[in-house]
Amino acid sequence: VTAINAFYQRYTKEQTFNSLKRNVLATARKKLAQHNSYVQTTQSKLHNITHDNYYKIWADLLMANLHLLNSHHDNVLLENFYDDNKPVTIPLKKGLSAQENAHIYYRKAKNQQIEITQLQEAIVRRNTEVDKLNKLIDNVDATLDIQTLREAERNLIATKKSKDAAPLPYHQFEYMGYQIMVGRNAVANDVLTLRYGYKD
Repeated sequence: VTAINAFYQRYTKEQTFNSLKRNVLATARKKLAQHNSYVQTTQSKLHNITHDNYYKIWADLLMANLHLLNSHHDNVLLENFYDDNKPVTIPLKKGLSAQENAHIYYRKAKNQQIEITQLQEAIVRRNTEVDKLNKLIDNVDATLDIQTLREAERNLIATKKSKDAAPLPYHQFEYMGYQIMVGRNAVANDVLTLRYGYKD
């Protein structure tokens, strides 16, 4: 009877250990795949935005050709001195001067830079999580200690509800070509003014 009880206890302990190890590894690998997918998608988006810098170019071209433009056109064909003077068609808002249209594109370019910064920060955060998960998986895979497994499980649960990035402190919308940011509350208004505000 004693031998049977000892065997049962050892068997149950091994089963508990192996089951917990499988579950922890499965959860960690799933989270790792999600983080890697996010990083890949975000890097692609960052690449596109970084190389899609026509707002700034359009604004510069408009400012360099103010004497050629009037407020009656909805587009204009100009030589792009950034690209061997190849012609480029620039959409315009009818009724606005060339300078006003240029200011709209400068605003868009600045907002684009804010988004680039946010994406870069998000990628750094996710890569940090990827490193942590890889280390956790290696430790779990090699361990024979159930306490190590339980600690790893707690770490995974603790980060389960964490989000990659805090929500922006403002609502953003566009009116007549202008990007308008409105703080969600008084604290957000302070953050908006200090971090995201800029002068023209």
